[in-house]
Amino acid sequence: SEYYLEWMLAVPCAGGIVAPLNYRWSFDEANAAIQLVRPAILVLDEQCRHWGEPLSELYPWMMQVFLEEDCESKFFFFLSFLRISPSWQLFTETNLDLCFAPNNIALICFTSGTTGTPKGVSLTHRALVAQSLAKLAIVGYSSMDVYLHTAPLCHIGGISSVLAMVMAGSQQLFLPKFETSAVRQALKDYNISTMIVVPTILRDILEPGIFRKSGSDQVFPSMLTILNGGGSVPSRLLPAVKKTFPNARLFSAYGMTEACSSMTFLRLDGHVPLGVGSCVGKPPPHVQVGIKDGRIFTRGPHVMHGYWGQTIETAGVLQQDGWLDTGDIGKIDKAGNLWLLGRAKDVVKTGGENVYASEVEMVLSQHPSVSSVAVVGVPESRLSEIVAAVVRLHDGWTWSISEHPMTVSESDLRLHCSKQGLSRYKIPKLIVQRQDPFPVTSTGKVRKDMIKAGLSKL
Repeated sequence: SEYYLEWMLAVPCAGGIVAPLNYRWSFDEANAAIQLVRPAILVLDEQCRHWGEPLSELYPWMMQVFLEEDCESKFFFFLSFLRISPSWQLFTETNLDLCFAPNNIALICFTSGTTGTPKGVSLTHRALVAQSLAKLAIVGYSSMDVYLHTAPLCHIGGISSVLAMVMAGSQQLFLPKFETSAVRQALKDYNISTMIVVPTILRDILEPGIFRKSGSDQVFPSMLTILNGGGSVPSRLLPAVKKTFPNARLFSAYGMTEACSSMTFLRLDGHVPLGVGSCVGKPPPHVQVGIKDGRIFTRGPHVMHGYWGQTIETAGVLQQDGWLDTGDIGKIDKAGNLWLLGRAKDVVKTGGENVYASEVEMVLSQHPSVSSVAVVGVPESRLSEIVAAVVRLHDGWTWSISEHPMTVSESDLRLHCSKQGLSRYKIPKLIVQRQDPFPVTSTGKVRKDMIKAGLSKL
């Protein structure tokens, strides 16, 4: 809500640090984050109010405030509880002397934790400003925009976008959470001109039949820009995007929390380069991207200060010369485009060969039966690891050996991989069908550690 944004702006303005907790977390996960950052004030809303009493017992010194209370009269009382910079001078309600502290930490944003416990990423005022300017420069937000909140404000994608909107002076429409029906109604009622999405959200909005009215598809001409993050947009969705949002420019961004969100941008409604891996475009001004030993590094004002309270982990990814190891494998082509080949930890080493899981996933996802896929390495005595895939099928398809046109089998998918040009060692030796949704993090990233653990038991 707008109350959330007010707090997010007020705390750093007062010299404090804001550390948003994820509303989807369990109590234990929230408690672990509180232990890490040791906050002076905990701000709760109705959905998280049940955390209040047990946390009061664990941390009696921590003030608790409820989000939607009228806090204006209490504001200056709260300031005494914040960790204000020593350079601050005494001030009165009528003379608030704001400091210039670009290199001070403004935000602790927790990673989504695809392979373990989330870390607290420390981001400075300078990083947040640089990221806002990048989005204004590339995506082109303006004061004429009406922005629809579809991403949670506890993750860097939503936070960086909303700060860019504040900088641009845009109007903003808040939804308590993403619900397809509510988004459809907002698009219709408020002439929304821009929003950010992840592939799952975009697919939900464009699902066949959703926008049908009096036998025709509903169109939203007011939409001018859509920014996608959190994964590549499937090519099969692009025609539906153009049909539903005929005036919209579609961008895709590649980024991470440690880089304060987006490091590169790619416009998808034009010519998209084809090749092995995913083209994720070029960096915005003031963002450097480079390749070292096949790994993607980035440097600039957008890079994190470090992991809060974790100096060893920080030293493992942040070099003294300012380069941040993203943990991703990639390459840069002659045109300056960055290509993402996969996570360094997402490489299957089989029989002395390296197989990028993302390449195999891209090929399998092109089969008409496959709705989603996750590729991992499973331990094997002779080859060290074998390539294994878990697939979910589209509605109407069945997993069996049959001549029926709407059935598919393990051998069918292997044959498909071969026809698409995958080398023999890259074709999965184990393909399993899954009916339940994949386990994911709060940002929708597949928990491959859990997928791998489940396959290892087979």
